[in-house]
Amino acid sequence: MNAGQQLLRATNLEIRRVSEDVNSDHNEFLCECGRKDCQELIRLTNERFDTFCATADGTPLVVPPHR
Repeated sequence: MNAGQQLLRATNLEIRRVSEDVNSDHNEFLCECGRKDCQELIRLTNERFDTFCATADGTPLVVPPHR
């Protein structure tokens, strides 16, 4: 991941952390494609996000058209 994608991942991890405080099971995470004009959101359960992060091996979380 490049620096922009790493910042987006850090933001998504913070979204995930805060979701525990507000008892939210579904969240909208930022697309981590790194495009400056991207405003796409990815709606996932916390469990799916956690699974993605655990198995992604550095792959950014992106909406399908941005792959």
